[in-house]
Amino acid sequence: MIHRIVQAALRQRFLVLMLTGFMMAAGIISFRRMPVDAYPDLSPPQVELITQWPDHAAEEVERLVTLPLELQMNGVPHVVVMRSISSGVKESRHPLVMYSSVVPSWSATSSQKASISRRSA
Repeated sequence: MIHRIVQAALRQRFLVLMLTGFMMAAGIISFRRMPVDAYPDLSPPQVELITQWPDHAAEEVERLVTLPLELQMNGVPHVVVMRSISSGVKESRHPLVMYSSVVPSWSATSSQKASISRRSA
């Protein structure tokens, strides 16, 4: 079987050279059109909510802002990890890590909708 293929390729040299040239040209064109990232982003989509409440104690920020926001963010779909970090400078941070298959713009929009619904409630 392989012997016949080699014999046919040797008999039809022009056809083999044309196919080789066509494949090389197609490869070069595809290579030039391919988008290239020097360092692809391998991290999953993340959203970080930062809340600030000036002129209030850190305990009040924790009790009146951080805790209700945590409860509201529990309903956001496709969340893998949710953390809450309260600092002594009257602010709290809520990083949300989504599944890798989630589109980053969708994750930002869904977390924004959840925080807005909490604010209006």
